[in-house]
Amino acid sequence: MAVRKRPKLATEEEHCDICIDSSRYPIARKDENIVDNFHGIEVRDPYRWLEDSDSKETKSYVHKLNAVSESFIASAGK
Repeated sequence: MAVRKRPKLATEEEHCDICIDSSRYPIARKDENIVDNFHGIEVRDPYRWLEDSDSKETKSYVHKLNAVSESFIASAGK
C-alpha cells in the first residue's frame, strides 16, 4: 500500500507565492445570544448576523474583507 504524504504547508519563515497575512483580516463580531433548538439540542450561530446581506454591519464587514482581497489581487500581478 502506497503512503501518500500531505503537501507541506508554508510557515512564516518559508517563501510563499500566495499568502495573505491573516492579521489583516477584519474581526467578525460574535453574537453568543443566537441559539437555535433542534429537537432538544442547542446549536449556537454566532455569525448569523452575516446572513443579512442588506444590513449596514454586514456591508461594512464585507467592504473591509474585500479591501484585504483587492490589495492582495493587485499585488499578485506585479
